[in-house]
Formats: sequence, structure tokens, C-alpha cells
Amino acid sequence: MNYLSLNVWGMGSVSKSGWVSGLRKEYKINFIAIQESQVEEVRFDFAANFWGDSNFSLESVGATGRSRGLVCMWDPKVFRVQGVTKNRNFLLLNGIILGNNQPVNVINIYAPHRAGDKKRFGIVWRSGLVEYSMKGRRFTFLAPNSNKLSKIDRVLVCKDFFGASPEACLRALPRLHSDHCPVILETSRINFGAKPFRFFNSWLQKEDFDNLVEKAMDSYVKVGGRPDVVLANKFKHLRNIIKDWRNERCAKDKEDDIRDKEELEQLDKLCEERELSEEEVL
Repeated sequence: MNYLSLNVWGMGSVSKSGWVSGLRKEYKINFIAIQESQVEEVRFDFAANFWGDSNFSLESVGATGRSRGLVCMWDPKVFRVQGVTKNRNFLLLNGIILGNNQPVNVINIYAPHRAGDKKRFGIVWRSGLVEYSMKGRRFTFLAPNSNKLSKIDRVLVCKDFFGASPEACLRALPRLHSDHCPVILETSRINFGAKPFRFFNSWLQKEDFDNLVEKAMDSYVKVGGRPDVVLANKFKHLRNIIKDWRNERCAKDKEDDIRDKEELEQLDKLCEERELSEEEVL
């Protein structure tokens, strides 16, 4: 089972829901733990924007005003929940991983800021939990309006879990729409085979799409056979041309996004070595 943990710093933005659902699909995430939802009541249809579809289960702890709030979403075909315990600072789910019936307790924690309250959570560090070596970056949090970096986002596991999944990978990803980095714990890699071809109605609004289809039909070379076979081959020819066009279009559309991500990641790494200049911050 693959896990994603993220202090999202508010779930109210469309860009954040697209970001989280994109990470789920890219990294084959089965369990999402969100901190600082800043939402008093998380509706299923609202959470579906973060999961990407409606094939998930949900538990949450409501925010207090504009602070706190915890959300857990998971694939019920992979993880079966048997019990839930809620507190304003944590959300505990206990259940089994389907397939191997491995019992697992997943605790989504948003630790309090006050020193007195923090003492109650010291048991987490005294309970023998361990941490995988984190890849990607050394720090996970950039304080707003400053160059102060720290590692406050963690994924801790018990020794039995660590022993059962020694090859698991813990990775911090670039922070794009939050001041915290997403952290993923990958324990399984799944190959679902070739992706099916999908057609999007938005392509019909592209200026060059009609011309593309006309040229595809003109370039089709008919081969003898039954009419249904000829029609199927013509559609296959058109599909291949549209796929090539889609790949080129996607590459162009992603150029700016990739450049922005690379620039942000470079600045994050520079922050770990020195203070950024005013020009670099702006």
C-alpha cells in the first residue's frame, strides 16, 4: 500500500485538489492523509476532487475555525477499516490490508503548537517508532515570508512494519501549492499495463483539431477486406494520429509547468545552503 501525507494548508483551492489527485494517480497512492484541511465539515463530493473519482472511503476531523482539520481517504479495495478513533489532533484508523490480511494502524497527526500540549505527544517518539531515510530533500517546510527551512513532516512506522517492508521508499516531493512538501511512503509498485486511449471533448475546441482529422482521413490507405474491418482500421489509423498529436500538445502544455517546478525546486535546494536574495525571493 502506498501512502501520501500532506499538510495542505487549506483545502479550498481548486489548484490544490488537482495537485493532490494528480499525485495520487502518478504515484499509485492508496491512502491519503491530509493535515490542516481548514474545513469544518468535509463532504464526500468535495473530497472526491482530491481523490480524483468517487471510488474511495473517507473519515475526517473538522477544523476549528481556520485552523486544524484532518482528512483520511483510502481505497476500500486495498484497505478495510475496522475501527476509527478521533481527536482534534489525530485521526486513527485500524484495519487490514486486503490480499495479505496484514493488520495496520494508520494515525494522521497534526501536533499542537503549544509546549504544554506537545508533551502529550511525546509518547509517539518514546514508543519505538522508526523512520525511513527520506529521499528528495532534507527539509519539508518553508516558513512563510522567510528562508527558514525545517523538517516537521514525518512518516513514522513500527519496527514490525519496517521489517516487513525494508525496501519501502520515503520521498519528499516539491511543494507547489502549500508551504509543506508532500511526503509519500511507497511500499508497492504496481504495473497496470498500457493505458487505454481516452478522447476529451475539449480537444474539439482546439484550432488545429479539425484540420488534423481531415488530414488523417485523407492519408488513410484503404486495404481490402470486409466493410467493418476497413472501418475499424480507419479508426485505428485516426486514433494513432490523434495520440501523436496529443503527446506533442501535452509536451508543449507542460513546458511552462515543468520549468516552474524546476525553478522552485532549485530555489528550495538553495534555501538549504544559504539565504535567498531579494531578487530570488520575488
